[in-house]
Amino acid sequence: MHRFSEIGDLSVALDYEDITLKTVHTELSPTSNISLKTYLTNSFPTNDILVGSPMHTVSESDMCVHTALEGCLSVLHKNMSIDKQVEEGKKVKRYISGFITEPYTLSPNDRIYKALEISEREDFSTIPITLDGNPHGKLNGLLTKFRYSEKNKNKKIKDRMIPLKNLAERDIILYEKPTLEEAEKLMADNEFGKLLIVDKKGYLNSITTWADVTKRQEYPNALLDKEGSAKYAAALGGPGNIKDFKERSSRLVKEANVDALFIETAQGDSKGVKQSKDLLKDLVNSYDTPVIYGNVDNYESAANLASICRDIDAIKIGIGPGSICTTKEVTAGGIGQETAVWEGSKAAKEAGIRCIADGGIGRTSGVASGNAIKAIAAGADMVMVGGLFAGTKECPMQPKENKEGKMVVEYDGMASPAGLKAGGGTRYYQKGKDAVVQGKEDEVTYKGSVHDIIGEFNKNVRYAMAIHYNVKTIEELQNADLEFVVNASALRKVD
Repeated sequence: MHRFSEIGDLSVALDYEDITLKTVHTELSPTSNISLKTYLTNSFPTNDILVGSPMHTVSESDMCVHTALEGCLSVLHKNMSIDKQVEEGKKVKRYISGFITEPYTLSPNDRIYKALEISEREDFSTIPITLDGNPHGKLNGLLTKFRYSEKNKNKKIKDRMIPLKNLAERDIILYEKPTLEEAEKLMADNEFGKLLIVDKKGYLNSITTWADVTKRQEYPNALLDKEGSAKYAAALGGPGNIKDFKERSSRLVKEANVDALFIETAQGDSKGVKQSKDLLKDLVNSYDTPVIYGNVDNYESAANLASICRDIDAIKIGIGPGSICTTKEVTAGGIGQETAVWEGSKAAKEAGIRCIADGGIGRTSGVASGNAIKAIAAGADMVMVGGLFAGTKECPMQPKENKEGKMVVEYDGMASPAGLKAGGGTRYYQKGKDAVVQGKEDEVTYKGSVHDIIGEFNKNVRYAMAIHYNVKTIEELQNADLEFVVNASALRKVD
């Protein structure tokens, strides 16, 4: 029997499946109030321990939105153009918003068919109208769903919109931004469900709608920013392409209001990652944007990586533990993930920052919950998952029927042939035919909604914390110094 504080004394590096935890006497019950609140970084609290991996078959705007509704965070992948990644980030911020600060707008002289295109593409119907069509132009009116349709698609918007005068009479226009609670009451009073906030000269500042209020009521655990919009993160590659790196990071921060940036490299203890810190310095300091640097798999590398972090940054732990990653076979690099997390978290704690366990958590809620507990018990603050979220309807990939008649969804490693073709090679320092394949292409069974997956995962983790380990918070689990046994199969690997 060993304790987590003794992992460093063991002669073998452990993976999650190599150990089983010893249960303890508990004073808690399945109905106890168990909190999964934790921290991505010291400045970034979250309401859940899960982070969606920035993989092109997992995390685009839809995944970022729906995991945020459950209190989690997802990382928008970078295997797309800068314009597309910025637009995906804007979509996240528009979906659930206390105040939509970058609304879709049109001008009075635009035709109705443009409003129909926006409504069909973005799944909403209320569109502010400004004189020049700019999101922060001078407000001129409002187009609502009952005022336009296919039959009048060629008419000008000015002929169908609610004019400015009528909006003012109905108390839909405000000249000072209210709190979210005040906005909710004002919309209930005006019985219209919309508020337009303008400055003293009449230029549009933001918009809020009753639909956003009901979303917040339906998902009380949602991870929201100070404006009431869903939080998300976005991935950057290493600094191999400096122009892309600088433009991508700058536009994500300034235009897409990204909440955190992830530096995605295969080996984080490197000159390239330190260069990326220098390239980001002025930008992230000006906007107070947290940066998560990765990946590393041992104490020395984690300490080196932590040395470049600010108090609001974090590091990511894991080289090769994922189910579709072949880095360990191809390069012989990457120590067991349980030991890697313990060593990495030790370095992170000494530096006063946080760390994320990345990879190997599992594809089902039943497997992932147990491995996540082992990662948190070893010191991780959050766990990054790809396979767990893969195959849900919120993924970018569409379900298809396989030869056995089962519905499956594509799930590719970032360094698989398909992943490299999609742009994942920048994470591994090389592109095209020069890139080293370090991943597999796979399929997972279609799982339905990610909301159900997260719900099942959280139920399992809360139950285990209460019934098996007598802890009510993530911090208590990290500090419990639980006992564990090394399974016989792991000992045989040593022999």
